[in-house]
Amino acid sequence: LYNASATDAGVSSIISPSSGCFGANENVVVSVNNFGTASLSNIPVTVWVNGAVTQTLNGIFAGPLAPNTSAVFT
Repeated sequence: LYNASATDAGVSSIISPSSGCFGANENVVVSVNNFGTASLSNIPVTVWVNGAVTQTLNGIFAGPLAPNTSAVFT
């Protein structure tokens, strides 16, 4: 038996860039999922991009994001 956490969110996929190449003027688009049982707001999102230039991109997904749903975040 599995008891899901009320607050459990994460990035499930990188939507863009899809080619693996990342330019300075290109947006990173991800899918943010709410795996928990409660609606979530103000979800911190961090994406690490490795390659010729390594960057850490930070943002806040304002939400709300209902349980067991996902949303696209740029």
